[in-house]
Amino acid sequence: MIEFKIQYDSLESTMEEGLAQLADYSDKCGAEEAHLLIFNRNPSVKWEEKIFILEKEHKGGKDQCWGM
Repeated sequence: MIEFKIQYDSLESTMEEGLAQLADYSDKCGAEEAHLLIFNRNPSVKWEEKIFILEKEHKGGKDQCWGM
């Protein structure tokens, strides 16, 4: 399962919303893996700050959050 989000507000609120959607979709379809991709289109933010990978626990599994 892959969910795409564009960051308009804070990274935390975008991640919280995206992970909630991802959990719902994953539960409905029984996905074994889930990935959240967050795109930061703000040109004033450096690439070093936009790029990240985080793992979040979800019902015994791990969701991966990718920043771009």
